[in-house]
Amino acid sequence: MTEEKPHPFIFEDSFQVKSIDNSRFERAGRLDCESVSFENNLEMDINNILYPVSPGEQLYVAFTTNVSPAENPRTLNTAYDHDPRLLGRSIMDQFEYVMFGKVYKKDDKKDEGKAVVWASYGGLLMKLRGHSSSLQDFHVNDSIYMLVRKVQGAGDWDK
Repeated sequence: MTEEKPHPFIFEDSFQVKSIDNSRFERAGRLDCESVSFENNLEMDINNILYPVSPGEQLYVAFTTNVSPAENPRTLNTAYDHDPRLLGRSIMDQFEYVMFGKVYKKDDKKDEGKAVVWASYGGLLMKLRGHSSSLQDFHVNDSIYMLVRKVQGAGDWDK
């Protein structure tokens, strides 16, 4: 039996959804999220029809440049390459909401130790703020996947 390699994420963190702005678009909401453990902040647009999220929920968010299995990495060029019948098992199977996009801007203030990364996922935008060292693997023009799943049980004690 082969040992499964851990997937190489360029960034991962758990975020608490602080607020959702649904006023701009009918099917997309802008989430404002704060890291549960670190000093990271994430603002992202999501399709709230496909993936409804509420304030107070906790999301585990990970970014990677490739979703093919870690033990057999492949270059994925087209939508057909992502077909589960061709791709097989994938890290996407462990998440509820996945988007593919491109980093279009990065502001890295190494002297202050802070960085901001902006990406577009077919018009749905994302802004991630955090420490320079934790965002060092993001580069302008990189194609990236954002993978999201809800953290079960987080915040249940408030109800």
